[in-house]
Amino acid sequence: RNSVKSKQRRIFRFDERVNLRLDAIQQRMTTASEPLPDWHIKQVIFRDIGEYKPLDSDWRTINVGDTWGGDGISAFFKRDVTIPAHMAGAPITLRFYVGGDSLLSLDGVPYHGLDPFRSAVRLPDDLNGGKTLNVEVESYVHWHSGEGDINVFHMAELVVIDAEIEAAYWDFVAAFKVLAMNDIDTRLEAFL
Repeated sequence: RNSVKSKQRRIFRFDERVNLRLDAIQQRMTTASEPLPDWHIKQVIFRDIGEYKPLDSDWRTINVGDTWGGDGISAFFKRDVTIPAHMAGAPITLRFYVGGDSLLSLDGVPYHGLDPFRSAVRLPDDLNGGKTLNVEVESYVHWHSGEGDINVFHMAELVVIDAEIEAAYWDFVAAFKVLAMNDIDTRLEAFL
């Protein structure tokens, strides 16, 4: 009885229940995952397009949770990524975020932009198990609100996403956000 003393008994609010359900759906979206440790980083100062002042004399290893950056510092990240056999033929997504804004290149060709709002990139459909991609990312600190000069390497993993669950998740998120709107346009309300 004493251990319950500091606990609070209450009923979940509607928004809390919805968020719990959304979290449960989101956890089921990923059907397979493969962490991508041991990236290589070289920090630089950007001077102009294609022109950099190197700060690191050589590449060093960086992993999720490590920090990089500083005032005006950009960085290059690279790693060879081999597609696991258990993901062959599936729609594969790279989840990658190191802070700041980035340009992702696959096998030397620019492929996709990354930033705090876009950290998941669907990879080409023709990837077979055992295929190796040379992944390179150029990142720079872009001062989004609340973002400091020192960045954290937040995530690097391959995942397989169930497209139907993902679509349902985003439909529910949109519906929930509409429900939370106080001053909804009457035309939108009629449409919904």
